[in-house]
Amino acid sequence: MSEHHPNYSEFYRQGPYAPFFRAERSVGAHETTLILAQQDAHANSDPATDDLVLGLTLGGKTPARWKAFGRWREIEARRIGALGISPLGERLEFDIAEPHTLLLCSIRSDTVKSFTADADFDALDLLNTGVRKYWYDHLCTNLMQEMWREAVSDDFALKIYLDGLTQALLGRLLHVLDHSVANQQLSPQTKKRLNHARLQEYIRGNIESGFDTNCMAEAMGMTLNEFTKAVKAETGFTPYQLVQNIRIETAKALLTVSQDSLATIAFKTGFSDQSHFTRIFKRIAGTTPAKFKADIGGPN
Repeated sequence: MSEHHPNYSEFYRQGPYAPFFRAERSVGAHETTLILAQQDAHANSDPATDDLVLGLTLGGKTPARWKAFGRWREIEARRIGALGISPLGERLEFDIAEPHTLLLCSIRSDTVKSFTADADFDALDLLNTGVRKYWYDHLCTNLMQEMWREAVSDDFALKIYLDGLTQALLGRLLHVLDHSVANQQLSPQTKKRLNHARLQEYIRGNIESGFDTNCMAEAMGMTLNEFTKAVKAETGFTPYQLVQNIRIETAKALLTVSQDSLATIAFKTGFSDQSHFTRIFKRIAGTTPAKFKADIGGPN
């Protein structure tokens, strides 16, 4: 395998991932590529590529090991909603223990450069920090899922919209990563306010359970008042709203890749019944679960 491949989607079609199921869609005039990828356990290597590649976990709770910039890193459970970035121009090795489903988004380097040309910082260096860990962000997740759902025609106006989504995704990535880097530089006293990554892991790891705000605050090592204020300041949501958003985000992923019934998905995402699930889904996503599944092309 070549140590450098300018086009990631071409590598994915022809390289070691070729035996795995995939569906591919091209997005907008900038030719951003989305790949719905179902992968078995593997120990594959991705070559250095000119593209920015973002991976969103849609199925599986597999542990993962990956190597970039000469260092191995690992995560005990890469849950639905986990996001990871493959660094531009750097070879990446994977050791994934179990089957899993990803939505991959490959953005051309010239697109990244055109969108960040006026930045007063090195956008490429900042994007490359995303390889250090898997992380969660509901806005990035929703943008990627919206891109996949809408990328079904060659309409001119739709291309403009999809290019806007690509730009919004890139902007959100830079914001989240910049915030993450800044948090790493805070004092221990300041970090005590809220460990957002740990909160995301806690919610996603207990997604089928009922959530008590007092228990969530205790798990974060905070008083209820501290916790409620910190969540609102960090995310813009109350703890209840944050949990519901994560539940719907997880449900969208399951609707995209799973053949489970709506009742089963409602149970898996912690709703009391299908009716409650449908009501909250429509309020947050603007459509019903059945309509979302039909639009996104999920399995029957």
